[in-house]
Amino acid sequence: MTDFPEALADTATSLALEFGTSVERPAVLASVLERLLVWQSKIGHDFEELLRRFRERCALTGKQVRLTAADRVLTGVAEGIGDGGELLIRTPEGLRRIVQAEEVRVLGQGG
Repeated sequence: MTDFPEALADTATSLALEFGTSVERPAVLASVLERLLVWQSKIGHDFEELLRRFRERCALTGKQVRLTAADRVLTGVAEGIGDGGELLIRTPEGLRRIVQAEEVRVLGQGG
């Protein structure tokens, strides 16, 4: 895609926009799967490296978020990735460790 609805136009992007040319889906999928296999192999023997890289790239860290987990809605500040790979959320009740969530959304300024 190179054209987005008005509500998304300021924040959305696509591979075509990022690369300046259209990208074939099978090539993208092959590349993603190849990298996934590399990172999956690190779970058993180089988990620290995997965690370090996730932490470096975690776009949620420091952001106000709302998530749905185990039929509960939680709101708080994402503090990063824990030692077990879980998402750390600071809520009014304290630090929560989220292993699985159905949805995570970054909230607009002011929550």
